[in-house]
Amino acid sequence: MRIIAPSGSPHPRSRPLTGGEILVVVIIMILATGLALADLPVFGIIELFGGTAAVILRLRRPGDGGSSAPVR
Repeated sequence: MRIIAPSGSPHPRSRPLTGGEILVVVIIMILATGLALADLPVFGIIELFGGTAAVILRLRRPGDGGSSAPVR
């Protein structure tokens, strides 16, 4: 069975971020800036923060189910 969405409905991945998701991104940006100003080895730490944020934001998206499989 093929599900056809109306042309006006956005794809679940293109919806705007919620307030909580924006807060997570801002906190990670502040932490990364603090590490950069402290002259710490930032690159690996920022990768860790970015990967963690990506996982958190992906798990929090309702309707997507956390799966990257295409809908058929």
